[in-house]
Amino acid sequence: MKSPQQMDDSVDVLDAVVIGAGWAGLGVSYWLARRGLRHRVLERGRIGET
Repeated sequence: MKSPQQMDDSVDVLDAVVIGAGWAGLGVSYWLARRGLRHRVLERGRIGET
């Protein structure tokens, strides 16, 4: 098993996670990107559907 120090080299650190890719989630994603923040949008259905 790797130590926490070894794991840091391969871990992708995000500034934010947006849950939902409806209009609100996509809007938040847009502004996070404009600010240069690393983030991911998680959606279980179709993007922009709600």
